[in-house]
Amino acid sequence: MPPDLILASASSARAKLLHEMGIPFRVIVSGIDETDIPGESPESKASRLARMKAEAVAGRLRAGIVLGADSLVVLPLPTPNNLQPRSGDKPHLKILGKPKDPADAAFMLRLQMGRETEVITAICLIDAGTGRRREGIDRSRVRLNPMTEKEIDQYVSSPRVLTSAGGYLIEDEKDPHVTLVQGELGTVLGLPVSLTRRLLDELVSSGTAAPENNASP
Repeated sequence: MPPDLILASASSARAKLLHEMGIPFRVIVSGIDETDIPGESPESKASRLARMKAEAVAGRLRAGIVLGADSLVVLPLPTPNNLQPRSGDKPHLKILGKPKDPADAAFMLRLQMGRETEVITAICLIDAGTGRRREGIDRSRVRLNPMTEKEIDQYVSSPRVLTSAGGYLIEDEKDPHVTLVQGELGTVLGLPVSLTRRLLDELVSSGTAAPENNASP
């Protein structure tokens, strides 16, 4: 393991996952501008933001490995009745990032209730001393279970919803509100454990190898 891993995120969930992985680290928040780029795909957006976070922090350091991560929730939207999708067309998608406020979080929850969504988490690891890097994307599928308006109000009263893509909080696989349908729980929480460990091991063991880009299928 690297002697100095820096998490470029204020996410308590990501920090908890790194602790559980037994990886020592410190936190330096990137403070990047996360403004959307019109027409950007969910994968491109998550990868771009993870890369920007890692690059912003790595640029301040002379050594250490910086970990940037970004998560998005992708919600398929129904095709209007008068429009039939063409062969090969992708369904309409709505990308959900972090809510702006509790009302926005409640709106996101109502959109997702009873529906299956995809959570995309991208990570970027940069060796601040050499510029070598590894990048990857992981995906999980979840379903937000129906909630009453009272439950939604209680749910969004937690400040943590403003730090979570899609506005929902999931602590473990027994969470009563969110069902993990497919994939890794860490991806939903903001840090895919298996991918992070693999790319970190590759970066540490790669020596002077040229930078590569690695993405999970």
